[in-house]
Amino acid sequence: MLPDKTLALIQNATEGRVRFFTNDPPFAPEEYRLRLLCPADLDHFFKRLEEPRELIETFVKREFPVVGTTYLAPEFALGSVNRGDLWNQRRSLVAYWGTAQRPAYLHLRFLHDGYDFADAQFFSVQRQGTVLAGVVLGTDGGDTHVSLDRITNGMLRARDLRLRFEFGGSASSRSITVPDRIEAPVALKFGEVRLDLQVLFACFGREDGRWEAGADPAKKTAWLDMVFYSGERREFKIRELEQAAAGFCLSISAGQQGQPVVSGERHDGRFELKSKSPELHLSLPVKPAKVGELQRQPH
Repeated sequence: MLPDKTLALIQNATEGRVRFFTNDPPFAPEEYRLRLLCPADLDHFFKRLEEPRELIETFVKREFPVVGTTYLAPEFALGSVNRGDLWNQRRSLVAYWGTAQRPAYLHLRFLHDGYDFADAQFFSVQRQGTVLAGVVLGTDGGDTHVSLDRITNGMLRARDLRLRFEFGGSASSRSITVPDRIEAPVALKFGEVRLDLQVLFACFGREDGRWEAGADPAKKTAWLDMVFYSGERREFKIRELEQAAAGFCLSISAGQQGQPVVSGERHDGRFELKSKSPELHLSLPVKPAKVGELQRQPH
């Protein structure tokens, strides 16, 4: 739920055409200095959503642009960016559902020793409530920040590396069962919202990933992790690995709609993910490379 001061700002900006309060809310101090007025043809964006809609916006224009897709349904919202990274100030893949009293979210993260790893490069394609996505490690990306502490010489010291599907808010109380194999589909119900997840590829060097689940009640978070490595602190020559990537399909729906039919296969140093209904295709590089090279690749 948005804070009262934000709701008041919207109500004032629409001159009461959109109302969240019975009485007129007070103006915030900054509104006296610069009054914001919302054009009437935009009012519907702040009212109750009656039917699904999809918003596509180009954030960065270039040869391989950065494009965001958001699917808004009355029961949930799912958003992704077609190319980016998993720095802790990004939300490359995120979903929300629930009520104002019991909100819930899903947030994709990649953790290096428990902290968001900015070097993890993200790629996706989305149509409505389905996303094909993948993560591959760079050889010169940032560690805790995208530019202030870059990896040097393609070398990384770590005791833990994992891709995390984090559930927060009211979703954190949901018990999550660890799949018995990497490719096993995961289906979770949160009231009327159904979430289907299937990882088709997860490798770090010569090792396949493995599933782990956990929760932190104090922080109201739970997670399903694809573990790349966990053990003694050691040095990895990222640039020498033939593969350090994961590819998956995430689908969110209201009702009993199941996981889309998805497939994946290795081909010429890439992993090809495909889904039917909706028809989507993602070509994911699996070998680590410089961030600039990865981000300039078509997918």
